[in-house]
Amino acid sequence: MLSLMESGGVAFLFSLFVTPLWIRFLTRRSLGQKIHEDVPSTHLVKAGTPTMGGVLIVVSAVLGYLMGHVGTSIVINSGIVHGKEPDTLDVEDLVKVRRQLAADGTPVDEVSDEDLRKGVAMFGEAFRDLAPLTAASAAQIILEGVRQNKWRILVGEDAVIVDQMVRDDPENAYEPEFWHTLQSRGLFGGFG
Repeated sequence: MLSLMESGGVAFLFSLFVTPLWIRFLTRRSLGQKIHEDVPSTHLVKAGTPTMGGVLIVVSAVLGYLMGHVGTSIVINSGIVHGKEPDTLDVEDLVKVRRQLAADGTPVDEVSDEDLRKGVAMFGEAFRDLAPLTAASAAQIILEGVRQNKWRILVGEDAVIVDQMVRDDPENAYEPEFWHTLQSRGLFGGFG
């Protein structure tokens, strides 16, 4: 609940304070509404109205999300929301987990259901406890990128590496081997 309140609060405050700056930026660059000649005259009052407000909404939402979820219990909380707490995983859920782990090369034939549940719980805890960035650090990277008018902002060293790997070999970025390569480079904690 706290991370949800943090996310909403950050998104709201970011929007509140940045919207006037965004409107001035768009107005100075004449990125306003263009009105066609063949529309009713009542539409002419819209001429020059800044557009692209959706960009600010998306940035606010992403920033809020990162502030509330980077280095938090999002993996654990997502499971709870979907009714899949690790200790309540049923046989069907465990089959899916086993299939995923086996596909990633993890031997799970001899692992008990209880140990598998514990492993899923440990994964969620590791995601929370071993996050390479804090939410504040991620927000700082994003805000600095916005200040520098960067069109692409990569948050964290893992994002930089993944981005470069995709650029180097875009055709294979959606293949299972790509995930294995990421893990072999120490990304995502080696978790599948």
